[in-house]
Amino acid sequence: MNQTNDNLTWQAPEFKWQATPAKVTLIATALGIILALASLIWRNYLLTLLIVLVTIVFYILKNQKPLTLEVDVSTMGIKYGKKFYRFSDINNFRIVYQPPEIKTLNLKPKGLVSWEIVIQLEDQNPNLIREFLLNYLSEDEEVDESLNDKIVRLLKI
Repeated sequence: MNQTNDNLTWQAPEFKWQATPAKVTLIATALGIILALASLIWRNYLLTLLIVLVTIVFYILKNQKPLTLEVDVSTMGIKYGKKFYRFSDINNFRIVYQPPEIKTLNLKPKGLVSWEIVIQLEDQNPNLIREFLLNYLSEDEEVDESLNDKIVRLLKI
């Protein structure tokens, strides 16, 4: 991590990639084929199309490796890859640190419908990042990862 008085920078993968066991991929593909064939037998062509599309998307996403993105936390906000988040657009942050499995900076954007932004910390010092962000944002005291992140991690998808 590069650090100055007014910014912190590091590189991080856009998501935590996990190799899916061949058995899981085989079961998911077989299930997709069986459901598609069953929907064809029932002459439900829309369901067949939906099942085929979901199976293709699953396969594509499982074989996609994460890009390495530049993270720059400055006095103006947080730049993550090509996207810049002003502190005024972020409700709060939390650091989920349960090494070696989970090391993330989670940002909650303002707005009724907004996804949590999850930035991998890799080998960064979470206390240093926390101290810096407390100057600009409030901290969410919840220290556990979201239910969605738990499900994705456990299913390795």
